[in-house]
Formats: sequence, C-alpha cells, structure tokens
Amino acid sequence: MIFENTTNGFRAEATSTADGYDIAGISPMYGAIWVEYEGHVFGTASVQVRIGSPVSKDLYVEPAAMNGTATLADGIAAGQIAISLLDKTNGLVFEAITDSTGAYSFEGLLPGNYTIQTPDGTAIQSADVTLEAGDSLSKDLLLYDSMRLSGLVSYNGQAVSNALVGISGDLVDVWVQSDSRGRYSVVVPKGDVSLYATATVNGQEAVFLEKVIATDSASIDLVLEDGLVLSGTVQYSSAAISGADVVLQERSGGATLTAVTNSQGEFRAVLPSGLYFAYITDGTRAYWGDVNFVYSASITFQLASSVTIGGKAWYDADGNNAASAAEGLNGVVITVTDQDGRVVTEGTGSSGQYSFVLVSGRTYTLTAEKDGFETVVRNYPSIAQSATADLEMIALERTITGALSVALAGISVRFEAVSGPAVDASAITNADGSFSATLYPGTYKVRVDQNVTAGDPSMRYQSLSDLDLEVLIGSDPASLQVELVQRVLVNGAVSPSGTASMVFDGPDMVSMTASQTYSLYLQQGSYSLYATVANGTLNYATLTRVDVSGPMSLDVAANSAAMATIQATMTGTRTQSMVVSIESAGAYYNVTTPDTGMASVYLPVGSFTASVDHSTIVTMAAQQRYVRYVGELDFTMSTSRRNVVISTVMSYENATVSGDVLADGSSATARIEFQAMSATASDLTVNAIGSFSVDLSPGNYTVYAVSQDSSRAYLGELIISNLDDVTYDIVLVEAFRLAGVTFANDEGVRAEVSVNGVISITSSVAGAYELYLPGGSYALSAKAVLLENGLDVDYQVTAAVSLSDATTKGIYMQRVAEQDVSVTWDSAQKVTLNAGETATYTIRVVNEGNVQDTFTLTATATGWTVVFSQTEVALGYGVSNSQTVTVQLTPSSTILVKHTAVIVRATSITNSSAAASVSLDAVIAPARAVSMEYQGGESTNGEDYIHTVEVTNPGNVDDTYALSIGNQQALRDLGWDVKLLNKTVLTDSMSLTVSATKSSEIEVSMVPLRANPSPTVTVQLVALSTADQAVRASLDLEPDFVGLGVNGLTVTGVNVDDSAPTLGQGSLILLGLTFALMAVLVVLSIQKGVFTRRKR
Repeated sequence: MIFENTTNGFRAEATSTADGYDIAGISPMYGAIWVEYEGHVFGTASVQVRIGSPVSKDLYVEPAAMNGTATLADGIAAGQIAISLLDKTNGLVFEAITDSTGAYSFEGLLPGNYTIQTPDGTAIQSADVTLEAGDSLSKDLLLYDSMRLSGLVSYNGQAVSNALVGISGDLVDVWVQSDSRGRYSVVVPKGDVSLYATATVNGQEAVFLEKVIATDSASIDLVLEDGLVLSGTVQYSSAAISGADVVLQERSGGATLTAVTNSQGEFRAVLPSGLYFAYITDGTRAYWGDVNFVYSASITFQLASSVTIGGKAWYDADGNNAASAAEGLNGVVITVTDQDGRVVTEGTGSSGQYSFVLVSGRTYTLTAEKDGFETVVRNYPSIAQSATADLEMIALERTITGALSVALAGISVRFEAVSGPAVDASAITNADGSFSATLYPGTYKVRVDQNVTAGDPSMRYQSLSDLDLEVLIGSDPASLQVELVQRVLVNGAVSPSGTASMVFDGPDMVSMTASQTYSLYLQQGSYSLYATVANGTLNYATLTRVDVSGPMSLDVAANSAAMATIQATMTGTRTQSMVVSIESAGAYYNVTTPDTGMASVYLPVGSFTASVDHSTIVTMAAQQRYVRYVGELDFTMSTSRRNVVISTVMSYENATVSGDVLADGSSATARIEFQAMSATASDLTVNAIGSFSVDLSPGNYTVYAVSQDSSRAYLGELIISNLDDVTYDIVLVEAFRLAGVTFANDEGVRAEVSVNGVISITSSVAGAYELYLPGGSYALSAKAVLLENGLDVDYQVTAAVSLSDATTKGIYMQRVAEQDVSVTWDSAQKVTLNAGETATYTIRVVNEGNVQDTFTLTATATGWTVVFSQTEVALGYGVSNSQTVTVQLTPSSTILVKHTAVIVRATSITNSSAAASVSLDAVIAPARAVSMEYQGGESTNGEDYIHTVEVTNPGNVDDTYALSIGNQQALRDLGWDVKLLNKTVLTDSMSLTVSATKSSEIEVSMVPLRANPSPTVTVQLVALSTADQAVRASLDLEPDFVGLGVNGLTVTGVNVDDSAPTLGQGSLILLGLTFALMAVLVVLSIQKGVFTRRKR
C-alpha cells in the first residue's frame, strides 16, 4: 500500500495483512493511494488526510476472468490438457486443466497482459490477451499441431543480430528478432509458411525470402543477400488508394511478402531479385499481374475493375443438411489460381468466411482443402460478375475394423448413428469373427442383436453391452473388440395390475418397467428378481430367486408391501452414499443410498437381512486412511413401516504388496523400508528373506532396501492406486557407504537427512549418519531444530554428493535467520492531559526473531512532542529478548479531544521489513468556548431581511450550542418579527453543532410587522453550550438594513435608464448664470435697504 504527495515528495508505504492495512504518520495533506501487488498496480484513489480524522479507504480491484473451450484442429474437444496463462508483468504462470468437453477457466486474475500457453506440440493463432478490471473474457482456443523453426541469420558470413524475421501463412503472421548471436527460434501452428528476414548491415539493406513446407521442426539458416527496394504506389483512376493489401509472391518458389499502403497509397518492400506475382486489392478493386524485379525501382500499380468471389466453408456437424452460424469451418485453405498458374491463398477463420477480389474477365479455379475432408473445386471461366458460393466440406469416410470375442461368421455388427453427420451402417463378420466398415465421422452405438436361428427369436446373439464409438475427422479409430454372448427370451405376466419396476441381477443386470406383461433377453444363469408394483396408494413387492436355463415364460406375482427405511451407522466419518444389500431366501437386492446414507425400499412380509460393506477414506489423527465399514442386521417385515439401523465395524483396508528380493540373480535377505510420501500412505519396515508380502494403505511410497551385509541396496518408488494386489520385485545392486556428521554451529547435532527428497534418516545425538545407496548422484538436505536461549531455532542446508565408492560427507547446516519485532503498550497507563502537560509511558520492545538485533525507535505525530529514553534498543533473542523504554508525550494546543494517536515504530537496523508499531494516546481534557461575529445582511425586496452570523468553536472538542434571541419581544414592540432560520424553517431557537476549531454560519430573519418599523434596533443573540452551561456568548447585532437591491427592480422602455436623471452641460451653465444674477440682486438690495427693518 503506497501513499504519495507528488507536490512535496512525501511517500509512505505499508504491507497489508489479512486484517487490512494501516499507514501511519501522514501529516495533513492531499495525496494519492494505490496498491502494488505482484507487480500489478491498482486501486488508485485520491484522499485527504486531516488532523483528528483518520481516513478509512478501502482499495480493491475487481478481478478478471477468462474462460472458453479448447478444441483440436480436427474439431474434437481438447479434454484433460493443461492450458497455462503467463502473467507478462511478473512471470507467474497459472494453469487450468480442461474438462472432457475442452472447457477451461481462469478466475481471480489481476488486470494486465497475459500470454496463453498450450501443451508442447500445439500452438494457437493469437496467444496474447489483455484483461481489464472486471473483464470476463470468453476466448475459445483452436489448438493446431505446432512446428518449430530456428537457425542463424547471417550476411557475408557474419551473424546478424536484431534482424527482423517474419513467418506468415494461412494460420500465422508473427515477427521475431534474432538475438545478440544472430539466432532466432519460433513456434507456430503447423503449415506451409513464408519465411522472410531483413536487416540493414553497414548501410546495405539485406533480405531473405523462402517458402517452408509444413514440418514438425526445422533448422533453417537465413543467409541474407543484398536486397532491392520496391517503392510502390497503388492508384485507381490516378487517385491514391490507402489501406490496400499488397501480396508479392515469388513465382519460382511461392514465398510471399505482404504489405499495406499508407495514406498516400504508397508501400515499400525489400526483396531479393526475381519474378514476382503482384496481387493488390482495396476490397473492391484489384491488381493482378507479374513484376520482374532486377533492380530497385518505383512502380505505380493501377487497380482495375473487379469482381468478388466469397462465401462460407462449412461442415454439417449436426447432420441436418443445413448450414448454421456455428458450422463455419476454421482452417480451410482456399486457393484461387488463374490460367497462368498465379495463385492467391487464404485460410478461413472460425466463421468459415472467405472472400477474394479478382480482376474481371479472367478465368479462375477455386479449390478448398482441409485434412480429413474431400477437396472442393469451383471453376469461374472469364468471370464478369461477383459470385457467392458456400462450400460444404464433406468429411472423408474412415475405416473401422474389429472382431468378435468368438470366431463366428455371418454375424451382423450394427453401427447406429447417434449424433452429428453419422449414418447408420453395418458389417458382416468373417469366419474368424473379424469385420470392417467405412463410416462418416460422428458418434455411434455399436451392437450385435441377431437370432441364433433365423426366424426363431427365442435365442439371440447379442453384444455383452453396447459400445460407444466416436469416429473423428481425419483419423481411423482403434480396432474394436465386441464381446459376444447368447441370451434367451424371458417373458410373462406381472400381477397385480399397476406400474411395475423389475430388477434382474445375475449374469446380466437389467432394470426395466412394465405394465401387465414384460419381455427381455437374459444370459442363462441364476438371478435375483426384485419387483415392485404401484397401484395408486397400494404398493406390492417381491424378492425371489429365478434360474434361467433357456427360453422361458415367468409370471411374477408381487405381494402387499410396506416401506423399510434402512441406514448404517459409521463412526469417524459423515454419512455418505453407499450400497445396502437386502437378502431373503437366497435372493438379494442392492440399493444405493443418497448422501444421507438412508435408503427407502418396499418389502413384502417376511424375514430379511440387510448388510453393508462400504470402503472409504477417513482422516484419523491428521492422517488419511483407507477404511472399510462392515455390518449386517436381520429384521422381519410386517404390513407396517419399519426403520432398520445397521451397526458397522471399521477396519483398515490395505493392498497386498509382494515380490522377490534378488541380488546378482539369486534370492537375498534385506531390510526393506516403505516410507510414506502421500497423505494416505503409512511407514512400514520389514525384514525379507528372499521374498516379502506386506499390507500397505494405498498411496505413494519410497522403497529403500539394504542387504544383510550392506553390500547391496535398492532405492525406488511404489505407487498403490487402489486395493488390488501388487507385485513388486526388488533387485539389489552394488551399494556404497555414505556417512558423515550433521553439524550446526560447528558441533555435531541430531538432524533429519533427506536423500533426493524421497528417503530420510535421522542422525545420532552427535550428528553421525550412515546410508548405503546405489551408485549415482544424490541431492542431500538436512534440517534440525535446536533450543537456543529457550527458543526453537531452525537450521537447514542442501548439498550434493556423487557415489562411486565409500564417501564421507559432512553436512554443515546454517541457521535460518528470522527477524521480527513487536512493540506493546498497556493502555491502562493512559492519562488525561491539558495542552502543555506531559505523560510518561513505558513500552516494551520484544525481539521475536532468532538472531540478536538492534531496533531504532521513531514516532509519527503532529502537534505532539515525543521524547524517548533511548532511540536504539539492542536485544538478544529467546529468554532475554525484551526491554522497556520510557516515552514522554506532550500535546500542544493544536491537539483536540478527537485526535490521531502517536505511532511508535520499532525497525531493525539491518532489515527494514522487520518492523512493528504501537499506538500511544492520552485523553485530552476538553476546553469549551464559543464566540459569534456578525457577517452582514443580504439584499432584500423589503419584505424580509436576512442577516448572517458566524458561530465559532475555539475549543478543542466538538460542541453543540443552543441558540436563541434574547430580546425577541422588545423587537416585536419596535415593529420587527425576528427569528432564526433553521434550514428552511423559521424558529425562536435552534441547536447548532460545530467541530472543534471550526466555524458555522447561521441566519437571522427580520420581517417588518408594520409600515414604519424602527430603523435602529439591536438584536441580542445568545449561544449556550449544551454540555457546559457556563460556556456561553452573546452578540448585540445592529443590523444593516440594506435597501432594494438592483436585482429587485425591472426597468423597461425606449431610452430608459435604471439610474437617477442627470442635467446636461447646457442646463448646468444656465443654472450657474442664474445663481450669479441672484447674488448680484441680493447685494444691490442690501445696499438700497430693501432688507432694512421698517421704522415703527
């Protein structure tokens, strides 16, 4: 997990655990966080880190998935093969095994680029895929036989590195580069390809072009020659044609090079000299002609009016004589040839579609070919118009051979079509019982059913069972072996009336339903017959013995029956499906229970025995064991329902392994160890004199045997897959003594020594070990657990040894170093602090590794002063692996009641991944306060005045305040209705929560109650902490009565302005003259006494 701020360069990392992730020590800032996992980057998100507010950010990526069906080139499902997916980001390989239908799936994939890998000997056309988050890609895979091409690229006898090598054909178009030694190697779908290489060597363009016929593997050295440059321009009616496909085919060898024109209609090709057939098309027009290329040249190719031949190659896979969308045939090679032998070829894709643009007026022959199919030919003489031709590909008939189990002539072997284009057929056997037939591909049932005597149906030759036969396209199936038996006709009536179910169990096992009468063929012999008849709510049953000695009439009468519910108890395992056998008077009926282990069976009145003999695998003491549960119970049925519980006894099941012990061709005496290598296997040691016989649980074993005189030994593998007896002979060969001492810390110690990972021994207390082994090279490994300082410490080593004589080998084990640390703090130490006060805590640092280590202590905190009694702690391991350290924490005034804890981290000075952290914290004493400040009024239309007040919480704890108007009635007397605006509701009082050190705005509404309210008023606003009544503030708000806002007026009309009228310049001059004359008149009036007081 990575957090980064690209502005200041801060970066922090953490490794997630099963519980999530925690990145501590990030100061307040913006940043990006993302996940890096196995080379993939995902989950990028932007986050803002704030003081006192830990950020919780879940990061995830929606995994991608890919699934599909793998099919072989012949259309058969590629079942039970490994499909691998290479993660190109980190090199990891994921593997899926296809099921019987070829289906595969990958889930839980990280977004990225992947390469599909198929089994050796196969290849696919498009192996690279890109998966985005949440993708569910469906990709069917068509597996072709592969071929490997490799060799050396050279020019004038010198290897050429970084040469471009192209392989193109109907199924492939890939490019690779030669390596630093000039070598190239590529695996592609098997088929005819063109091999092209080019490079620039000392300024000279060099080239190689050759056709390669399909092969399994070929080493082809590419000897470059001086290349000629063809600068081509493609036009139609003198206009450049972009995006045209260009095919240049060497007339002598058939190799081709392709190109595509650019936006100017140009292309460039480097070629060997020679005569080339040029085929160029833009999808509607074409060029078709030869170019004799003997020197570099610029050539303009004029496209001509053309026609199109196209359609679909298809195979009637469902046999309904009609083409469906799913029956397009992939990989059909379609070739068009003109009268002069010029050829263009293309292969069909999964849809089977093909299309050729051809110059009109010429004669062409089209052929369609695919292994296992008849060749389809179409002729187009002097073609003048486009044509659509779907090509039905007919699979070639395959030859089927086989024989009966008895030499008998004249028997008809029938092949009955089941699915696909299969067609019913038959074959008549020869005197030796052999037969042969030709069949179209498809699925068949193979059976024999023929009267022994013509016209007499009482006895018939029949196949023991029907055989399933799948005839594949392009290959003949293996020879068939048909087991032939004689069966006789058995028939009769069933009573009482109703729906009957009958089971004959003997030489044949036949289940059937009947009504009133029945008829079937059985081999001669003794049978148990269990029959039930259901008639409404009435049930009948019978269980009896029947001897079939020839054709016979057998009436079956069932008696009234009741339900028996039967189950078996098995200790040590859960209930599961099993077979319960019910016997009566020599007859039996086997019923398979569901997973509940309980079977319900209708039985007539009488005495019965129910038995269980069930084998399974159980886990005992953490080991899987093959066990067998056996039990039986006698019970009597009446006309009432009966519950039957069978108690079982468990025993271990083993396979018998036996064989001879030989040395130099004679019997030998040896000590044999069977060492368990799988979960179900168990160790066993025996002494054998010439031969042995032991009982072993199924599983995988290493077999190690040493002769009495230690001169001969054997080392091998034994796999027991079932409970069948196994013959396993042991041939002792010359043995060589391997001995030595297992060391740790330069002292001999007891250790477990393993040879090739298949056999192990334990050395003595002093470390001495001894083995006698056949000659050869061996990989040794040793491991031990030693108690050091009260701690178990692992020691391990691997080594190699080659035995051709007695050998002494000291094995020196090395400590498996483990570095880890833990830091703990007892939260009971937590104290309450005011800003500036100091808490003194103790933490314990524990070295949880197995080596002495030194750890540095660091703290991540903002607004805290952190002082350690020591910043480095040197610790031993084991019993003396811890030390306490004193930590002093002092919060500044910026630390709030809700705050981020202090993170103390211990990190090994030699291994930064050995680190741990602990959170230290203190309770910060709450300091509450409140203040208010008038922010001003809003514009109004005169009906309502809105004033904004900012309420600030300068304390260190979130608080809720009760806000009210202290002089509301006095304001009403002055002509104002004053209320608080709580969102959209007017109220006399309200609550307001403000985070510590933050502010929040409220609004005060003033509505005039009369036409002339007092213009000079004071609103007394009171804020009171709901948590502490002593914390309060009041604000005498003298509102600004803002008049009509401009936005509240509408002024319209011609030459109308929304501002007050103004005087023009002329008017101002006249007004000035008027004032001057008035002044003169006043002066004259005073002088003449006009304003003198009159005498009395």
